Amino acid sequence: MSIYSEQICQISRTPEFSGDCSGENAAGKAVNFVCGSFVRVGLRVDPSTKGLEEIRYSTNGCGFAIAAAETIAREFHGANLTDLHGTTGISDVIRSHLGVFPKDREHCLEMGVDAFRAALANYRGRVIEEFQGEKALICTCFGIAEEAIVNLIEEHRITELSAFSDLSNAGSGCGSCQMLIRELIEAPRN
Repeated sequence: MSIYSEQICQISRTPEFSGDCSGENAAGKAVNFVCGSFVRVGLRVDPSTKGLEEIRYSTNGCGFAIAAAETIAREFHGANLTDLHGTTGISDVIRSHLGVFPKDREHCLEMGVDAFRAALANYRGRVIEEFQGEKALICTCFGIAEEAIVNLIEEHRITELSAFSDLSNAGSGCGSCQMLIRELIEAPRN
């Protein structure tokens, strides 16, 4: 009798996204010291469309770790950063495809999620490093500076974050800039 469900066996036997990411421009890694395994996720993000052109992973983990990383790659390959909505609910996406993991194997699922989030954070860090503007870069996912945000808010008389995100994409990627954008929307105007 296998400790793996049929779904996890099937995915871990025939992974499609395992291996190196050609032309990757972001990577993240997570480790688990309970079992001594790791997951590394490599991404190639199109800088103009912010689409996830390629997602690849490698792991020395068990079938649960492989299935979790493979499910992340399958689910988000080809997605835009705006589709991630701040990366909330990734664990739920995995569970909806694979079912509930045994309690002593939850770390396998979280390791894949943490590696994916680390890769996205690495991409944002690179965008920040490459930014050459004189004003503060607020939305690192889409490279939108404070001055551009204020101009759009004033020009379109925006009062809600969702309306601003629909117009510019800012705030719809990782979500870390939403508080700053809300503050700019709510700031008194002269």
